[in-house]
Amino acid sequence: MKDRVFLDLCDGWSLGADKNQWVLLRARKRRDQTCLNPEAFVATEKRILLRVLLEKGVQPTFDAEETFKAMPKIFSGTRN
Repeated sequence: MKDRVFLDLCDGWSLGADKNQWVLLRARKRRDQTCLNPEAFVATEKRILLRVLLEKGVQPTFDAEETFKAMPKIFSGTRN
């Protein structure tokens, strides 16, 4: 799966998407490089994504929160 990162949430966390869902990505160091690994997948509502962020302890920056507010309430890939 190729994730498209579109929002840096805070240190160590980003939000991406593919054609099916939002993907919560966590940065992890491996040897000399940092990799983004998928931690959660949300294909439904933004409120579920917010709950996942809370459960994972992700505290978005102010700028990330502002971008988040502008996102659709439902993932657009779930509609036909």
